[in-house]
Amino acid sequence: MEKELELIVKESSELSIVDQETFELAGEYLKKIKTAEKEIEDYWTKPIANAHNAHKELIAKKKEILDPFNEAEKKVKKNMSAYITEQEKAKALLEATTNEYGVDVALPDNIDKVDGISYSDSYEIQEIDITKLPKELNGVILVKPDESAIKNLIKLAKGNIEIPGVKFKEEKTIRAKGGK
Repeated sequence: MEKELELIVKESSELSIVDQETFELAGEYLKKIKTAEKEIEDYWTKPIANAHNAHKELIAKKKEILDPFNEAEKKVKKNMSAYITEQEKAKALLEATTNEYGVDVALPDNIDKVDGISYSDSYEIQEIDITKLPKELNGVILVKPDESAIKNLIKLAKGNIEIPGVKFKEEKTIRAKGGK
């Protein structure tokens, strides 16, 4: 079968379509290719499904074992974050109070370092108003076009649409069915 496939691929790639006869010949090669693809798909379907099911079962078992640890990790991190935030607020309040009375004091960090543990600031977006969001800010693109939605819109309009800022061309998509 491999030799037959190699021959089909070689001959079809060398085929030049110049008239109706070569167009029909190309169609025959296309059907042979589709038939061979279906045979290969059929051959591999069951082993791939078995491997996929085994993979899903292993992932589910791993998740089942790790979930309690992940939940515990989240809780500890949340509590640590809250403690750090409280300590930073207290330090800022103390600094503001001492500065208010003209005392310039450099306060030490209240949080001792723990070997292997670090933290950084992160931010959670709570809301985005798309009507106020700029397309770009400081050279960073914030709004990207949804190409899939644009293609669907063009397809629904059968190419009879003008979308500002969008250029498109029509191409023919060839589909073929194999034998059997």
